[in-house]
Amino acid sequence: MLGITKHQWVPFVVIFLSIISATVTSDLFHSQTEVPFMRFPTAPLSVAEKPGPIKGWLTVAYPYGIYDYGISDEVFYKGQKCAFIRSGTDPGRPVWPWLQGQIFQVFKARQFRDKRMRFSAVVKSDGDHMTSALQMLVVGPGNQLVSYDNMQGRNITGTKDWERYKVVLDIPEDSDFIRFGIGVFGIGEVWISAITFDETEQAPTADPLIPNQPANLDFSSEAE
Repeated sequence: MLGITKHQWVPFVVIFLSIISATVTSDLFHSQTEVPFMRFPTAPLSVAEKPGPIKGWLTVAYPYGIYDYGISDEVFYKGQKCAFIRSGTDPGRPVWPWLQGQIFQVFKARQFRDKRMRFSAVVKSDGDHMTSALQMLVVGPGNQLVSYDNMQGRNITGTKDWERYKVVLDIPEDSDFIRFGIGVFGIGEVWISAITFDETEQAPTADPLIPNQPANLDFSSEAE
């Protein structure tokens, strides 16, 4: 039986979470009718911004290489630096019907257990054919996805100026990992800045995927 070594564990979890996030994110974006997804005209993008690695952050895209990532040297939020995700500006790059890109971090949940945590950031978007959303998920024993919020129903569509968004989740006592970041879909460019991750008393923005107790045993409650 093949095992996963200590040094292989974190990359394994990152890949695992990326697959989960991409699957759930596709449901989010597919459900939005505000953005015309069937046509992807060329967007006026800032080619002056040079893509490059972002220290402390991971990136993933489907298809691979369809998005550029980096620290912007053109756009700032109140003097603060920001990261960008941009659909490819290479005219020879193929346009796919489904485009997804993410910037994210994965870290241990130990010091945040039994707390209600808020992931918040200011986001600016440029592109009538793009939608984006903050994402946060919590993973428990056995790589079980405990809770997840991808801003479904309140995601950022089209061209928007700087605005602060948030996701709030409870971190159960047996949580192992937390993952947060921003995901995009479509053609355009998104900038993210002024990121915070702090404890809060605000209500969670999504229900836990695994409830603490059984519900609707008599079938008296109807689905919303």
